[in-house]
Amino acid sequence: MHRVLEFDEAAATRSVVLKNLLSGTVDRCFDDSELVSSDSNFSFMRLNGEYDCKIVLFGEFAMAEDEKAICCKILERDVLIGKKMFFKVWVGQDEYYIRKPEPDTTVGSDTIYFHCTRKDLRQVNHVIHADLQR
Repeated sequence: MHRVLEFDEAAATRSVVLKNLLSGTVDRCFDDSELVSSDSNFSFMRLNGEYDCKIVLFGEFAMAEDEKAICCKILERDVLIGKKMFFKVWVGQDEYYIRKPEPDTTVGSDTIYFHCTRKDLRQVNHVIHADLQR
């Protein structure tokens, strides 16, 4: 579960600052759900509200650990969110999701390295971002 700490509104998108209630980690997540759908978006979220959120790490896979790459332990390899496949990963004390590569070049490894450039909000409670429904 996550608690909404802050909204940072832009012209067509926003950032949502979420606190993981189990680990205490605070994440700033990109939310463009209202831009891509009028009915499958996260506009129902309220300040201090608590929600079950799936946060997707956006970026690219790295070959090895370096100062920019984070170490991710793969918890599940085939997680379906909407119509897209993801890895469920553990980073520190937190669960995130990473889009499963096609073809999967990580087979045989339970640890991957990832250059994360952004965290995207992709599911809140049972509402799935419209981009994942196509």
